[in-house]
Amino acid sequence: GFFDNLAEFAEKAAELSNMGARGVYFTPNPVSLGAKTAPTNTLRAAARGSTTTDDDIENVDWLLVDVDPERPSGESATDSEKSSAKQVCVHVAKYLRGIGWPEPLIGDSGNGYHLMYRVEGGTAEANRNILDTLAFLFNTNGAKVDQLVFNPSRIWKVYGTWPKKGAPTAERPHRQAK
Repeated sequence: GFFDNLAEFAEKAAELSNMGARGVYFTPNPVSLGAKTAPTNTLRAAARGSTTTDDDIENVDWLLVDVDPERPSGESATDSEKSSAKQVCVHVAKYLRGIGWPEPLIGDSGNGYHLMYRVEGGTAEANRNILDTLAFLFNTNGAKVDQLVFNPSRIWKVYGTWPKKGAPTAERPHRQAK
């Protein structure tokens, strides 16, 4: 859905998460309004061609540094795996702060961590280069900077919802994104 009412968005995101959705996402970069993207403040099933594309984005205002632990595909992270992602995230933030970047918004994706930087007037190419450089400098055997989250229409987890990768177990629980 396309929302211009944040209260409605939050309510619908919580409903979707509570109904058992595997993940609930949003597009942080501003979306150009058109027939496809007119705000309805309601949820509907996503159909091919009805979701936001890079062509629908007005500006690249955000860079997401998404650090995820190495883990089996489609499964939630263990506490140890998630800790590896946190360590990489801390090193990336410290490095960027040291070269003059501002403090990021910090998010917990449920299985890893997000550093979110405001880059008004940025470009997809600049974001790609930054992520490639950070991956080169900071990837470990335990956690990696996701190099594929550079595109303008990139979706991010809605914080407060519950990402659900695989069946929850004591070792690999579902955790709320914060």
